[in-house]
Amino acid sequence: MSHHRRSKIAIFLAVTLLTCSCARFQPTLDQQVLFGGTRIPSVAQTREGITVSIEEFASADKSKHAFDSDVISSGVLPLLFRIDSKSDAIFKIPAGSIKASLDNQPLAVLDGETAAKQAATRDYVGKALGWTILAGPFAILAWPGTIVGSAVHTRNVNSRIVKHFETLEFKGAMVRTNQPVSGFVYYQVPTDGKFLQSLAESKTLQNLMVEIVAIPELEGQNLNFNVPLPTINLSASAKN
Repeated sequence: MSHHRRSKIAIFLAVTLLTCSCARFQPTLDQQVLFGGTRIPSVAQTREGITVSIEEFASADKSKHAFDSDVISSGVLPLLFRIDSKSDAIFKIPAGSIKASLDNQPLAVLDGETAAKQAATRDYVGKALGWTILAGPFAILAWPGTIVGSAVHTRNVNSRIVKHFETLEFKGAMVRTNQPVSGFVYYQVPTDGKFLQSLAESKTLQNLMVEIVAIPELEGQNLNFNVPLPTINLSASAKN
């Protein structure tokens, strides 16, 4: 067998091995489960027929189920909102009307793409070279092919991650009677060493407050929700 033919076979086998064995983005909770209304929220508040339910996804176990990554360690706090109405009035809730603060410090909102790239895709970036090791002895003969195959796979995985975060993102909604709306808002939490060390030592996230403004479609007063979240145990296992 010629050297050229052996090299082609080696490349094929190496890239095939990489495709079968390299890391994949595999969250175990999909949109239907997350938005289906059967989950137990961390906290809920009702005003004039409008109920706001909030579920945290900061704990590592829960965030891995939803996003296949420990997102809080990357500075991203995902909160799942569900808003139900028994009111005859129609309200609009722009994405910008949902604000959060930690220890009285406002948290910036991240769009789905930014949150994905910060919290999850970097888990896969840089693995292309490392994945060539999975090809074993074939990597020696086929390293250009394995590098290309790994890089292509990484880009494909990253695009799926971004799409997943964007699909789950709350982008604002009209709230009508018996037509619940749901979605995630992603917040930027501090990533400085002092804050991360505090999280690592206490394993809790405390003093988190959410403010929501529901604006009536017709004339009327806004509904203002001020919702304190209970202390979040970052090491807790998901129960629902």
